[in-house]
Amino acid sequence: MNSGSEVLSSNNPLQISLSSTIPFRSEDLDTPTRIVSKPSNPKQKEMPPTFLQLEDPVFREFILSTRTLFKEDAIIFEQYSIINDLEDINPYANLPYYIQLCATRYSQALSQLLDSLVENQTDSTNSYEDQLMIIKSMYIIWSFLEFNNSNDFLKPGTISTQLEYAVKFSAWYRSNFSELNSNLDLDALENHLLTGNLEQAVHILNSLDATHDHVIKNILDGLVFMLTHHPIYDPYNVDIISRYRENANVFISNMPPLSEQYQWLYDIARIICGDEHFIASKY
Repeated sequence: MNSGSEVLSSNNPLQISLSSTIPFRSEDLDTPTRIVSKPSNPKQKEMPPTFLQLEDPVFREFILSTRTLFKEDAIIFEQYSIINDLEDINPYANLPYYIQLCATRYSQALSQLLDSLVENQTDSTNSYEDQLMIIKSMYIIWSFLEFNNSNDFLKPGTISTQLEYAVKFSAWYRSNFSELNSNLDLDALENHLLTGNLEQAVHILNSLDATHDHVIKNILDGLVFMLTHHPIYDPYNVDIISRYRENANVFISNMPPLSEQYQWLYDIARIICGDEHFIASKY
């Protein structure tokens, strides 16, 4: 794996003055965080009426098998067993294979659910509230952090497929459901990031840049660089995905101490750089 100096060129906005504040260690880049935790048995809970619309068994199995990516109290699961190949696999013993199977489930399930939602769409934006929140969370997880965590997952037909479906759903979601109503740029910025609207997020970051001192401007420039070089723009390029993962590690490691006034920058950086615990906590 390349060191930070190899990843970031001298004219790269990520090579900002932060490096003298908090130096990063190149060896830290070789120990990414696992995205799969040890599964636990789901508990029987009463299902709300709207959730019962979620009948696709493949989609339901995918959610259950990847439930540890989300807050335990964020999604309500119905009691049932994982069947076929996933139930016999120990994620710790064969993580790449487990992730590959989950990726396959994801692409199949999201395609089916998307077609179903489009076919059955009504005038009520609340008809699929629970399902949309789940898919929205899935989009966040897969598009912002899957390529930050496992070299074995950087293969043709895996990440590229997930990003393809993520973009497909994100475009449909934004065209059919209103975004968060807020006059605050920071709320709008976070909402754009969490719904995959990267162009609008970049626009807001650029507008904020003119209102802050040089340290904050450097951070904002780095965040803009990360978003404009996001793998979602070239999902079939494995090198770009790998480079983005390394840049994310370097950038978040070089974040300097900030006053309470600028704590929001930490939140934005953690979303862009794929902090799975923080992203999952948003839901």
